[in-house]
Amino acid sequence: MKTKMVLSVSEKPSAKLEARIIDTARRRFLEYGFVRVTMDDIASDLGISKATLYKSVRGKEDLLRRIVRSVLGSIHFRIQTIMGAPGLPVAEKLARLFSALSEEFGQIRPAMALDIRKAAPDIWAEIEAFRKEHILTHFRNLLETGKAEGVFRSETDINLIIRMFLFAIQGILNPEEIARADRSPSQTFAAIVKILFGGILTDTARLAFEQSGAPLHNPRQEDL
Repeated sequence: MKTKMVLSVSEKPSAKLEARIIDTARRRFLEYGFVRVTMDDIASDLGISKATLYKSVRGKEDLLRRIVRSVLGSIHFRIQTIMGAPGLPVAEKLARLFSALSEEFGQIRPAMALDIRKAAPDIWAEIEAFRKEHILTHFRNLLETGKAEGVFRSETDINLIIRMFLFAIQGILNPEEIARADRSPSQTFAAIVKILFGGILTDTARLAFEQSGAPLHNPRQEDL
């Protein structure tokens, strides 16, 4: 039987405890979805009282928001690192960007994504805004640079490719579609990349793209 830790009214949770709370909630949400998990479940996993838990967070939605922002912050850091790498060819930057995004998509179970969209629409809106503001902005920059450098075919319509990519992400990588599909989010993302970019890369760039580890033909496998 676990001994529950209870803080007095004057005590504040330590940074270590808060980190444990976030990590425990994240694992719970990913495994069971947001709706099914209760604050009692999280407190029990941690071996603390619910009163102690509420000294760190206002509630389940507050926990979810912190988790999502932490994940988005991690994605943003990875994107910035890739984009800022000196001397890295456009094809390799694009490959690394897609690989990073494929890994991140692979972390989100269908139940979790569906719950966020339905039960926490404001948080889902933050995710959608992040996709448009950060991912698509860098994506456009890479496409424009790549076309100028001959990585993409000269007839490539950048605006059309971006619209197609956005529609594919929003239409196929949405919770309902993921739940119906017989493949994981990262496998779906890899398929989108293969279809959209297999035809616009030059032969030389396609070879470099694939050799850089992009998810064109070998998406990461994960258990959902």
